[in-house]
This record gives sequence, structure tokens and C-alpha cells, in this order.
Amino acid sequence: MYENAKLLNSKKFERNLENLTKQATAEVKDTKNPNHFKNRTRNIELANGDIKKIHVRLIDSINGQKVLP
Repeated sequence: MYENAKLLNSKKFERNLENLTKQATAEVKDTKNPNHFKNRTRNIELANGDIKKIHVRLIDSINGQKVLP
């Protein structure tokens, strides 16, 4: 269960990724397209700032409300 998590849109995730790469001052490697729609995954930002990928088919409740299958 992830408390106080926020769903990230891809643009916000890309900006966070750019900031992290600038801070690390390492060369940016080409990344592959995550195909969130096809893979049924989404990125969420946790309260501590970490970014996690979740599978939408495994979500059973949001804000205390059960999700219908």
C-alpha cells in the first residue's frame, strides 16, 4: 500500500529524470518507450519523492474505495 502517492504524467516524470541526470553529470543513455497503455503500468511518486512503477490491474482500492474488476 502506498500512502500519499501521486500519479505522474509522463512529462513530469521526464523532467524529474532530466534533473537527476543533470545532477549526476553522466551521459544520458537512450531509453526505451515504457508503453504504459499497452503494458497497463503507471508511474507514481511516493511521499518521500521516490518514483515507482505500478501495474494498474493490481490496484484494489483508491482513497478507501474498492476498484471494480
